[in-house]
Amino acid sequence: MTGAGRVALALAIAFVVLLCIGPVVDPDLGFHLATGRAILAAGAIPATNVLSFAAPNAIAVNQQWLPAVLLELAFTHGGPAAVVAIRVFVVALTFIVIAATARALGARPVDVLVAIVLGASAAAFRFLDRPLLFSNLTNALTVLGLVWASSGRRRAGLGLVGVATIAGPQLHAGAIFGPLAVLAWCGAEALPAAAFVRLRLPFAPRATSLRDALAPAVIAVLGLALALALLWTYHPHPWRVLAVPFQMSGDRYLHAHLVEYRVPWQQPLALLAPYWLFLAALSALLLIALAPAAPAAPEAPDRATAASDAPAPPLGMLAVAALGIAASLAYARFVDLAVLFATPLVALLLSRLPGRTLIRRLVIGLGALAFVVRLAVVPPSAPILSPLTWPLALDGFLRREHLVGPAFVQDGWAGPFLALHYPVERVFFHPAFDAYPPTFYRDVYQRTRDGEPGWDRTLEHYGVQLVLMKFTSPHERERQHGRPNLRQHLAASPSWALVAFDDFGLLAVRRDGTNATAARALAIDGVDPDGLAFGAPLVDVRAALDAFARRGLPSARLAYLRRLEGGGT
Repeated sequence: MTGAGRVALALAIAFVVLLCIGPVVDPDLGFHLATGRAILAAGAIPATNVLSFAAPNAIAVNQQWLPAVLLELAFTHGGPAAVVAIRVFVVALTFIVIAATARALGARPVDVLVAIVLGASAAAFRFLDRPLLFSNLTNALTVLGLVWASSGRRRAGLGLVGVATIAGPQLHAGAIFGPLAVLAWCGAEALPAAAFVRLRLPFAPRATSLRDALAPAVIAVLGLALALALLWTYHPHPWRVLAVPFQMSGDRYLHAHLVEYRVPWQQPLALLAPYWLFLAALSALLLIALAPAAPAAPEAPDRATAASDAPAPPLGMLAVAALGIAASLAYARFVDLAVLFATPLVALLLSRLPGRTLIRRLVIGLGALAFVVRLAVVPPSAPILSPLTWPLALDGFLRREHLVGPAFVQDGWAGPFLALHYPVERVFFHPAFDAYPPTFYRDVYQRTRDGEPGWDRTLEHYGVQLVLMKFTSPHERERQHGRPNLRQHLAASPSWALVAFDDFGLLAVRRDGTNATAARALAIDGVDPDGLAFGAPLVDVRAALDAFARRGLPSARLAYLRRLEGGGT
């Protein structure tokens, strides 16, 4: 690589690092940390759901066990900053692999820079502290191996496909998309080349024989077999590791209730705007590539506007990119997959354009716009636990007042609660859906959270002493048609005492349980902070709110309620 190429790659990775730096916002990190903690304590992968007191004997696949251990070690010895460092390193390494893939295809360094800025901006909202970062890396390595195998480095490429296929399932079940990419590539490469020559399409198979075309698929199948054999030596549920993605994708109830399973156009536009810009750039480049070539001018073309001598994209690369784009359009959680699989193609198509064309300037502009939009929506900030997604203030109150569980914690906060309290405390439910019977989420946890009849009997049956919940979200309120849910029932129940709330959620304890003394001293009776309503005479409400305000948990919601009970506006 030339000096200019190295500079372009360095700039690309610098942009990626800048997009990675920020707080720990993903609450699911919490149950991964607790899983790693359990594995380190036991010296083995638990076969059951040790993080839950409500379903402790349910099978837990723990398919992300190794990243969970690495993240827990980092968190224990370096705190949130060490976790963010792992995020930055793995994401940067992934985009180095993507850059190597684009270069192996024949893309120019400056176009690799543009494509990576565009792609990284599109996927940045998925740069989360989760094991999926590791499967993204193995999936990127698989695509690099496919390109190497088709461009003169056959043995190295097939070897890389094999290694990535074996390693991926040890890290995260999302690595299954690597073998799927291999199948997409091989299926496209096995098509007859003559048809593409006659149609004068810019994409064509690179394989010279059917044997060459199918070789990566054979390697991937053997790699999966070896991966399963390796899992069999140490994992309590080896078959289930490979089955988790198919189990999750086939659960329609999860699709209807999990934000990650919504289609991209149901996500906030500001967050997904770089993704739409990425798709716009790819679409424009494909339209130009597929357009009939104009007749060559009789005079010699200007060097600055001449078409590039970059090679034609392999048909397999188009198939892999189509797989990633299709997955991302089906579920927003796969936007990062679209970027992994399509960014090298964007770089190569850009390199095939003449030097000074409107479309080239348009793609560069889209990349710059995507980067600016991403930084404007989520600017870089300190590597701390985010108080917007981790209940840090309420947890501090809980610790200060020595409140104890067993705790019913809303799924969005169950991970942080485990990270901060496991193994002393466990939770009723945490959002590792493969660790519960299929009906537990819907018929036990969800019905209780929604305040369906029998919620109080469920909490009593499982011995719940403490409830920690976010306030009702707009989507949740719409789904429940405005009916009272567990938050309102707790505020009105004589068996439960609201003891704290802030701008994000509330904390309640059972009046006659292990927290009875705290319930008598701390109860904020007659207040429904979720519905911003009162259920007691204002004189009693005023005294309760004044006492809570003196305990040092200020919030805008508290200020509003105090104005409301005082007759303000």
